[in-house]
Amino acid sequence: MTRKYTDDQKKKHEMIVHLRNNVFAHFGNPSQEHGSGWIEERAIIKMVGGVETPSFARNRANYLGAVVEDLHELVLVAIDTGLAITEMLLS
Repeated sequence: MTRKYTDDQKKKHEMIVHLRNNVFAHFGNPSQEHGSGWIEERAIIKMVGGVETPSFARNRANYLGAVVEDLHELVLVAIDTGLAITEMLLS
């Protein structure tokens, strides 16, 4: 479904796949453009029973606008490609 993507769309697709594989599926820290700002992690000190314990606080975004826009663009192209393949197979 991705064969009609432009070079720019292929790059967007790779970034979305990276985000999926490294953030959604495995709760990792994304390193590419779409991951920037997705996870905010801070070192904190918890006080439990008078004992200081180092820990981490993580905040995940619900979504980033650029991801939604890019996915919309990619899905439209993929749908057109799928329809063209279906028409070819049915003719």
